[in-house]
Amino acid sequence: MSKDTKNQHVVPRAYLRFFASKRKKEYYIDVFDKKLNKQFNDIIFNVSSQRYFYEVEGLPDNYWEKEYNKIESKITLIFNNIITASNLLCDKSTVLNDFFKDVLCEMLISQVLRTMNAREYFDKIGKNLSFNMISEIEKNLNNVLNEEHLKVLEKYKDNDDFVHQVELERFNNKRFMLKCARYLKDKVWVIYKNTNKHNPFVSSDNPVIFYNYLNRNIGFGYNGLSKSETIIFYPLTRNLLLALYPSHLLFNGITTIANKIIHIHEDSFVTKINNLQYHNCYRQVYFIFEN
Repeated sequence: MSKDTKNQHVVPRAYLRFFASKRKKEYYIDVFDKKLNKQFNDIIFNVSSQRYFYEVEGLPDNYWEKEYNKIESKITLIFNNIITASNLLCDKSTVLNDFFKDVLCEMLISQVLRTMNAREYFDKIGKNLSFNMISEIEKNLNNVLNEEHLKVLEKYKDNDDFVHQVELERFNNKRFMLKCARYLKDKVWVIYKNTNKHNPFVSSDNPVIFYNYLNRNIGFGYNGLSKSETIIFYPLTRNLLLALYPSHLLFNGITTIANKIIHIHEDSFVTKINNLQYHNCYRQVYFIFEN
């Protein structure tokens, strides 16, 4: 069966362009691959993607790809508006309003839950749940299930398509997205502007970092949108980083910089964020260094 889009991106190309350089009609990006321990340059079409990643049996071709495109289509406009504002406004000026935050919530939640890291983490949970649930049904209804029923149930015990479809429907459900957005909006939002062109922010195939400031662990197992100890870092461009902090940090002192742009001159902060990006990525880190 033919697919409209075979190479499906877990990180949108519209986002990756902000970490790439354009040559003729293509956008090129530098890649460091942890698995290969190798650095190379490639077009963004070839990175952060997998063939038929969102395809599930029983749905039209590219169904989820097209759903994600609705969110991706907003990236360029919103990011360019934030870039323009960051260039015009002084340090510690208010840069984020409710409109920006609403759209960024949608982008951030979508990005967190569509990566290979998320797929592997939630697949394990989903497969265990479906296996245990179906096994319990077979046990309790053994006397009334015929052979045909048992065959159908057995099919769903370890069915990747079934688990993926449940995950995709759950993560893209409007009520679920609004609930996640409420947790995000309870945090203190800050935009950091990196003034050092020689040490830019990098991104990756898992660009949204969940960082537990108490135990210093990253990833799903130690963090969550609703957890009060979770800090979220999301690089928007080579020069801009979105950070979401718990409001109680610094005895609520963090609230004094809410929605503001903060200029960063210290390499140490940028290097720390980039190191977290390296450890947080599934396999690849993305960057372009200006000459």
